[in-house]
Amino acid sequence: MPTLEPDHDILVFDKVEATYGEAPILRGVSFGVHKGKITTLIGPNGAGKSTVLRAALGTVRVTHGQIVYRHQPITGVSTTDRQRKGMAYCPQGRSNFPRMTVRENLEMGAFLRSDREVQEDIETLLDEFPLLREKQKEFAANLSGGQQQILEMAMALILHPRILLIDEPSLGLSPIMVEQVFAYVKEINGQGVTVLMVEQNARRALAISDYGIVLDLGRVRLKDTGEALLNNEEVSRSYLGS
Repeated sequence: MPTLEPDHDILVFDKVEATYGEAPILRGVSFGVHKGKITTLIGPNGAGKSTVLRAALGTVRVTHGQIVYRHQPITGVSTTDRQRKGMAYCPQGRSNFPRMTVRENLEMGAFLRSDREVQEDIETLLDEFPLLREKQKEFAANLSGGQQQILEMAMALILHPRILLIDEPSLGLSPIMVEQVFAYVKEINGQGVTVLMVEQNARRALAISDYGIVLDLGRVRLKDTGEALLNNEEVSRSYLGS
């Protein structure tokens, strides 16, 4: 990845190490996430990609280094306060309330808000995601996997995030829904939301990404533009399945 001006990095990892229990997962990870762009983390299973997102959100313990968000160190800041500062997270797998309707799930997504504009914002999101308006009275459990993924992205957007952390959005989806989910990721980014994404479908993810980071064994191996990584023979051979 090209060297970026500090004002353009909304999120910075500086020599971050993190563990689960006693097991080291991240080993001196350093990179910046360019404001207003899509950055995708790729790499083999167990590389630490999801741990990067959880470290950013504050749900795993950082043992060394620091994380800077909007020019302020946040290593000791609570997850809730990070969300209040404009960070939203879509975890891997389903994370909605299955016995609540689509609209009720959107209301639950606004749990940190106390203003009177929540219902107005829900209506705006239903306009932006027509599929959810059509399904707004249905239980989330009755939606397809792809429809639930779209719902969960909308639930995150209700907090007006500056950066959206998305973990494996295409996991288990049909090819048609994969394309729809990636189209919505692009649309969300087009509205000015920075996206940091972990994605198993590395080739497809890099195709919509401004930047890509290759993580392997808890270390950054390569970082460049999405296009450059797609055209890198070593990356293609080792990480893209060809």
